[in-house]
Amino acid sequence: MKGENYDFSGLDDLYKTADELPEVSRHEVYAHQEELDEWEEIPYRDSLWTDDGRATGVVSSSESFYNVIQYGDILGTVGDAIGRRPISEPEQTLIV
Repeated sequence: MKGENYDFSGLDDLYKTADELPEVSRHEVYAHQEELDEWEEIPYRDSLWTDDGRATGVVSSSESFYNVIQYGDILGTVGDAIGRRPISEPEQTLIV
């Protein structure tokens, strides 16, 4: 799995980076049984895929569990928290 690098320095760049991050959607997960050469759905997991076609991980398929999957939302929330209590300007490289 190859990631993309997103660099930002300061809150303005952080919010701009959050807007540029790919959207993520949930899809079914399947397992392959090699001896029988059969595929079976794993009903308790969902795979996460970016809108540019990269697999990014798996989460619980249950709606009862909270799963943040939109990277831009996570980064925006971090920016909001820093903005309410500015200690320093954020500077980071994010790999998605």
